[in-house]
Amino acid sequence: MHITRVIPWVYSRRFPILADEVVELVRHTPDLDMPEASRISPGEFTLTVGVDDWLRFHDGELRTKHPREPLIRRMLAIADTLDAWVLGDDDSIYGCTDDRIVERPAVLADLPYPRSFIARGEPISAPQWADLVAIQPDFQWWTRIEARVPSGLRWIDCPPVACWTGHPCGKPVPFFLDEYEAAIDVWQPDTATLTRMRALAAALDADVVDDTP
Repeated sequence: MHITRVIPWVYSRRFPILADEVVELVRHTPDLDMPEASRISPGEFTLTVGVDDWLRFHDGELRTKHPREPLIRRMLAIADTLDAWVLGDDDSIYGCTDDRIVERPAVLADLPYPRSFIARGEPISAPQWADLVAIQPDFQWWTRIEARVPSGLRWIDCPPVACWTGHPCGKPVPFFLDEYEAAIDVWQPDTATLTRMRALAAALDADVVDDTP
C-alpha cells in the first residue's frame, strides 16, 4: 500500500511527498521513528510505526507490504497530515467512514486520462529533450506543480519539469519526460496543447500518440 500525492501511485516521483516533510512528521509524532541504520540516502529511508510496523520512503511516497488494519488506520492518519492519498497496489483508494476502513476502486475520473505521448521508434533522451526545451521561448523548467490531493488542487514542490507557459488559459502545462517509455507524456491535453505537442513532435521526428484506455 502507498501514501502518495498522485493517482496512480507509480507517478509519485512527479508529484512527491518531500523527504523533509516526512522527517518533520517523524519529529513531531511519538509513534514514528527513523532508525539511523535505515537511512540509505536522504531520499530513501524506513520509518518504524509503533513496535512492529514500518513504512518505506522512496521516490516521493511512503509504502509498506500487507498492512494489518491498525497500520492502515495509521497510514490514513499520516496521509491526512500530509494531504495525500492511501492507495492499494492496484490504485484502489482507501478512506475511513463512520470509523470503518472503506476501499473503492479508482475510476476513470480519478486517473490522468485522456493523455498523449510525443513518441517515436527510438528513445527521446533527456539531453535531447532538454536541448529542445531550451530553444522554445514559451517553455520553462518549473519546480512547482499543481497536484490533485484530497484537499483539492494544491501547488507542491517537484523535480524540474518542462512546462509550456503559452497556453491561452495562462496556466503552465507540464510535459513530463517519461524515461521508462522514452517519450514525452502530457496529461489531459486540450486542443491547444495537442497543437503545441505536434509542433514539438515534428522537431523530434516523432508523432503524437493517444494513450486513453
